[in-house]
Amino acid sequence: MRTHGSGEYLILVAGIFLLAPEAALAQPRGYENHQVVSIEVAGEAQLEALRILDAASRDLEIWSESLRAGVVEARVSRDQKRELDAAGFGYTVLIENLQARIDEMYADQGHGFFDEYRTYEEHLALMRDLAARYPTLARTVDLGRSVQGRALMALRITGPGASKVGLLYHGAQHGNEQGGAMLVAYVAEHLLANYATDPEIRALVDNAEWYLLPIMNPDGYAVYERYNWHGFDLNRNWGSPGSGPHPFSEPETAAVRDFFLAHPNVRLYLDVHGYEPWFGWPWARTSVTCPDDDAFHSAGDAVRNLIAAAGGASYAIGAISEVTYPVTGSSVDFSYGDLHQWAYALELASPAIPEIYDHYVSSLLFLASWVSDCNGNGIPDLAEIAGGGVPDVNDNGIPDACDIASGHFVDVPTGLAIRLTLHESRPNPFNPRTTIAFDLPQDMAVDLCIYDVRGARICTLVDTELLHGSHEAVWDGRDASGRGMASGSYFARLEAGGRVETVRMCLVR
Repeated sequence: MRTHGSGEYLILVAGIFLLAPEAALAQPRGYENHQVVSIEVAGEAQLEALRILDAASRDLEIWSESLRAGVVEARVSRDQKRELDAAGFGYTVLIENLQARIDEMYADQGHGFFDEYRTYEEHLALMRDLAARYPTLARTVDLGRSVQGRALMALRITGPGASKVGLLYHGAQHGNEQGGAMLVAYVAEHLLANYATDPEIRALVDNAEWYLLPIMNPDGYAVYERYNWHGFDLNRNWGSPGSGPHPFSEPETAAVRDFFLAHPNVRLYLDVHGYEPWFGWPWARTSVTCPDDDAFHSAGDAVRNLIAAAGGASYAIGAISEVTYPVTGSSVDFSYGDLHQWAYALELASPAIPEIYDHYVSSLLFLASWVSDCNGNGIPDLAEIAGGGVPDVNDNGIPDACDIASGHFVDVPTGLAIRLTLHESRPNPFNPRTTIAFDLPQDMAVDLCIYDVRGARICTLVDTELLHGSHEAVWDGRDASGRGMASGSYFARLEAGGRVETVRMCLVR
């Protein structure tokens, strides 16, 4: 876990960029003495030494997606380079002056918004401007606030009509991966600017509810840091074990989670990063193949081909644990595992402008075609199919006539495979009761019990044979004798089919 005391961090930022959350900020500053280096990590001893250095100071920040033996890229200050030297690390300098590189990224080209990298404040101004210019199609949505009080502002884009399938794309969960923010913002502008003239764009906008959140980690984005203001990696804060004192301890991850819970129509989620050429899906935490791997792989093949056709890099595709390394607490695993959304992570290997748009826009539009109205009759395909209006024999969410007429839709089923899943209780924290939902892949005997932190059984909620499908149980905060339990942490433990799933709950009296 990487964390720092607030006093230490205030000393670091004093005189650099400690301003009010929405004051006018220029580009990130304070990196004149920082470089980006490729560190050679020879074995476990050096790996542990690098972990210690990484945890001890914000002046060393790992940029590679994994901290493991081999080659690791990192941002380092002059003092931290001396620490690397003292510890016997070999390294190669990749960026001699990081501040000069940042200045180049943000250099005023005198052209449009998308000709250079933009600050957090400029992104907010763009979304407000788009909402003002296209009031019938777009409006801003404030999902919540960051640690420092910055808005997690998304742009909702959709055409006339209601009851549509939704999607959420966001960038900059890691604040120094700023290409994702530019790409997501570009897609928003692209949809709105071409709505009136491009029938395919109009179909995507009319028949889906788009939520485009360029910057999920505003505090990290503003200062060009991977982590949020508390010093935690947000993409390890969606589950346990992970980064932070507990899952969703950070306001940024909690805000997106709560948005999902309030918008169950959102069925597609894309987390845009920026480092290496890969496109991945669940699972991130384990090498076990997810139940929908074949469907995910079909989309992955299409995305890889689209990037290649646009002149982009050669992409690796697969479960995230395969194409990178095991990640606990990731947003993709939560989105898929807990909410049953189609969930992907896309790494941008082409951070330069305009290549970042040329190489990836077609992929983002393609993924959204899963929730489109392909026959252009003004009725979302999923609603039309559910109402019995059109046949969909292959159950891919697209009317069969559209499948025959156009070959660019990937054959992906709309329904995710049911698997044994114990969902996080809702609400959590709770008082006096919380609902615990779980899914069964087949008829089976179920044992669902509540335990305290010492492992003592408090009560049994379910002990019977249940049919396959989704189920719920309610715990009222009492033990088996009906006595109210004290405030604190408790665990729901589901045992079925030889497997065990556990979630943590917090009772607040």
